[in-house]
Amino acid sequence: QLERADEIIEKKRKLAGWYNQQLESLPVTLHKENKDILHVYWMYTILVENPEVRDNLREHLKQAGIETRPTFYPAHTMPMYTEKYQKHPVAEDIGWRGINLPSYPDLTKEDVEFICERIKEFFSNETN
Repeated sequence: QLERADEIIEKKRKLAGWYNQQLESLPVTLHKENKDILHVYWMYTILVENPEVRDNLREHLKQAGIETRPTFYPAHTMPMYTEKYQKHPVAEDIGWRGINLPSYPDLTKEDVEFICERIKEFFSNETN
């Protein structure tokens, strides 16, 4: 896919823009670009308030046929490091609250709108 890298990056950046626009008013931290860095949005990640909200939101999206992934678990929490375990609160906080939303290049704007509508639906329910 190296021959198509520019095309794929352009599409991934467009997807991220759609997500940012659709989700900006919700109680989530969006995956935004840093000032002097071109972000290729290999994955599109949001952070929710706490791990319980993350798990409930992921289940809600699953029920709508939307596959998500948790963010990567912090490396220091992996079994190979348990003997030398250290606390890294920021990494742990992000690791337990993050959700990777669908972001493959063939998603359409309508697909992203569907995903975002399900997320809005979740947050409009006060029992979360």
